[in-house]
Amino acid sequence: MLDHNYLVHLEILRKKIIWILVFWLLMTALSFVFINQLVEILKNPIKNLPIQMIYTKPAEKFLIYFKLSFFSGLIIALPFALFQIGSFIMPALFPREKRFFILSALAVFVLFISGCLLSYFFLSPYVFNFFVYFAEGDGVNAMWSIGEYFHLLILFCFLVGITFQIPVILLSLIKLNI
Repeated sequence: MLDHNYLVHLEILRKKIIWILVFWLLMTALSFVFINQLVEILKNPIKNLPIQMIYTKPAEKFLIYFKLSFFSGLIIALPFALFQIGSFIMPALFPREKRFFILSALAVFVLFISGCLLSYFFLSPYVFNFFVYFAEGDGVNAMWSIGEYFHLLILFCFLVGITFQIPVILLSLIKLNI
């Protein structure tokens, strides 16, 4: 038979997960309200390039706008999610472990955002510039699908953000003597 304390902890965890999902959903909805401003901001890496943005499928623009809202909601909800996870785990940790957990959670967020910003402001303009001017003069004009552009931009920012997590992973492994 399951221990009563175990069930209480599972119930607390369930509530925390529900709160995280509700907050993420709210931030996604809020992002969708401001989607036009978000799209204009995300088009900055290609603003000086001779590109015409198009969509080729009936629902492509809507689905991309929803995808952008989904991921921006995720990024906005990340600090709240880390706080909820931390408030669940913290009572079980020793003071030294609490300090490490707080610093690690802060580092995860700061490094992920730093990686995304580095990708957006510095790497993406060069990557998109390369793609536009690759094989210049062959008579083929650049007309990019809105779906492909935003998919590549989100993927690029996400991968660089995840790559910036390597120091946290390495320090955690060192701390655990692995």
